[in-house]
Amino acid sequence: MEISLRIKGIPVQVQPKQTKSMNMTAHASISTRKIESTQEDTKKEAMACEQEQTDMSSQVYIQLSASLRKVTDCVKSIATDSKTQLQEKNELLRKIDSLKHEILAFSKMSEETRRSCRHVIQSSCTATKQRQQRQPGNTN
Repeated sequence: MEISLRIKGIPVQVQPKQTKSMNMTAHASISTRKIESTQEDTKKEAMACEQEQTDMSSQVYIQLSASLRKVTDCVKSIATDSKTQLQEKNELLRKIDSLKHEILAFSKMSEETRRSCRHVIQSSCTATKQRQQRQPGNTN
């Protein structure tokens, strides 16, 4: 802003000195623009960070979901195997019980057969002795 004056007939143009308030206003205006620019940059960076976080969260979610599926499949497999093993165990226990009963039955039959054989042998021995004693010329 220029001021035109005439001093003693000579035209003079004077530029008034900027006052502190004008300097402060200009400085404040510049500072405000810098702040606004910084705020915009910060908003852009924040949005970029949020997008990156969202992308990372999505990746982590996908990885966790895949891991969870694997764990679930393993648990199901273990449960199935466990059920199968329990059924096999119970079947084997029934077979063992059946074999114990068979062994017991065979032991009883064996004992009866031994007794019967002893009785037959004793009867045979007794009959032979009796015959020998009845025979003439026996010196027993």
